[in-house]
Amino acid sequence: MKRIYITLLLIFVIVISGCGSHQKNNKHNFHTYYSLDDGSWMCEEICYKERLEIKGTIKDHEVTYILLSNIGDISFEQAELNSGISSNSYDYFDPKDAIMVEIIID
Repeated sequence: MKRIYITLLLIFVIVISGCGSHQKNNKHNFHTYYSLDDGSWMCEEICYKERLEIKGTIKDHEVTYILLSNIGDISFEQAELNSGISSNSYDYFDPKDAIMVEIIID
């Protein structure tokens, strides 16, 4: 159910950003997270080793996915599928491995 809401939100964001070219830097937070003293990150009681900023382009808009990760590098395509657009459950990360916390659309 949560993935359906995320999918609908992402579609809404893309439609809105395409309708108003004057809009810049639309930032959407999905989870509260914070850095720890040792350089790791905490979100929903899970500790992550890295904070990744993954950039790419969707429909002439620069998109940045912010993920917390315990699995290292994640491609833009993996992040895009994980953002809620995929209907295949295998495209979503297990929360202990990685979690999407923000999407920024310019």
